Amino acid sequence: MARWSPYSENGGTVVAIAGEDFVVIASDTRLSEGYSILTRHQSKLFKLSDGTILGSTGCWADVLTLTKNIEARMKIYLHQHLKPMSTSAVAQMLSTMLYQKRFFPYYVSNVLAGIDKDGKGVVYHYDPVGHMEKDVVTCGGTSAPLIQPFLDNQVTKTILLIYV
Repeated sequence: MARWSPYSENGGTVVAIAGEDFVVIASDTRLSEGYSILTRHQSKLFKLSDGTILGSTGCWADVLTLTKNIEARMKIYLHQHLKPMSTSAVAQMLSTMLYQKRFFPYYVSNVLAGIDKDGKGVVYHYDPVGHMEKDVVTCGGTSAPLIQPFLDNQVTKTILLIYV
């Protein structure tokens, strides 16, 4: 028996790696539902400012709604403060926005990547109700359980060896 759900899982994966003076974020471009591929050309990355990019996967309707609300709040901030939001400010704002919807959360997996005020790469990962974690490498989406162990073993280990 099929049950009604307000969410549709459209899949997708986002991966981000931050370094001393850079950040790299990537995503797949396939938008699917079940066994159907809706398109193979849908980016899941959203440029929020010159130094901040959001990767978001999950229910595509929620992704679009969330990114539209983020862009609106960033425009309001720009007009009120006459400067763009910093990456850390966007990270905190996104956490707050997700927490405000905690009783009926966005069905999305978010990874925020950017350059902080000191010129260093930063990556943030979020749970659906706004808890954020700042890290060097992270991923989100349907392939995260497969990719995160690889990132931890190969990329994080390499970064730690460089700093030792």
